[in-house]
Amino acid sequence: MSTQSQESASKTDHASGQLSAQSIRDACQLLYFAAERGRSIAPEIRGPLLAACARLRAGGALASEDEGGFLDAYARLAALMNPVTAVTLRASDKRFGERRLARAQFVSLGACIFTLSVLLLLATGESFRAGVVDIADAQRTLDQTQADLLAFGIRMDAKDPKQPPLAHEENATAQTTEDRQVTASDEKGASLKARWTALNAKITKEYGFLYERLSYHDVAGTYHSLLEYFTIPDAVAFIGSILGGFLLPLLYGALGTSVYILRSMYAKMIERSFDPSDVGEFVVRVFLGTLCGVTVPWLFLNGGKQLPGGLTPSLLAFLAGYSVELLFTLIDRLLVTAKELLQPAPATNGATASTVAATKVATT
Repeated sequence: MSTQSQESASKTDHASGQLSAQSIRDACQLLYFAAERGRSIAPEIRGPLLAACARLRAGGALASEDEGGFLDAYARLAALMNPVTAVTLRASDKRFGERRLARAQFVSLGACIFTLSVLLLLATGESFRAGVVDIADAQRTLDQTQADLLAFGIRMDAKDPKQPPLAHEENATAQTTEDRQVTASDEKGASLKARWTALNAKITKEYGFLYERLSYHDVAGTYHSLLEYFTIPDAVAFIGSILGGFLLPLLYGALGTSVYILRSMYAKMIERSFDPSDVGEFVVRVFLGTLCGVTVPWLFLNGGKQLPGGLTPSLLAFLAGYSVELLFTLIDRLLVTAKELLQPAPATNGATASTVAATKVATT
């Protein structure tokens, strides 16, 4: 045999020995974990595995004639402990791994950080949407107050609202009925003007915050604001629609997905069944959950439909992110409906002919 062939055979034997030793270590860990969990292991499974473990601790290799019995016992033990394997055991329990923290603990820590980040973004978005709604309500109230003031013949200047002092008579008993009506009208007008002034100050303050957030500098360094191109109520309505129709449902979908991942991680860590390959599935699940959080409310609320059972769009987005199968179920239902609409109507000529024949027989 040539030197190259001898080196190749030596490498193959060395790799086979390493694989056999690793398999024995995996079987030993799984066997002792099964005993720790109180599983009853049959002697025909326990015997070959313990013999292989003893051979490995003694520094010897597993003989080829014993390898078949070891593999058969290991396969039966793996079927008994499913879904727990040696790989999931090392990834889920730091006692069986080589790290201070198990891989599952790292992944769960990342999932917790992601969940807290989503919650922080949701709190910011909901607070901003509440402010937008408050501004819109205040604007409607201000417009109504302005209309009432115009009905009284009073015109307010938004830039410098001034409230004239109320006219009071020292002797109220000497007022005539007409004087009382005039005084009541003045007091109502003054009350409307005071309300208008307070609402105008509030909206000016809130719009100032909005103006600063929508301001920017162009390439030349000139200061601009988006509010120069459209009115403030339009800007408020646009921001509210973007928040309520896209950003917040997306975040609620991501929150539902993160809750599902944390629940799955919790169950896998208890069972010691976390597989490192599950991380890729969780990443895909995050993208699917955020997509479902936006898509499912759009499909359900299309055409201004009301949600059944008192569901809100935010809750629906959360549920869609938690269970992405909801989107697939909805798509399958839409496909069935589309197929029924696209199928041609059945031919009625044969039915009409049979009906006419039956009518003739009945009349004869």
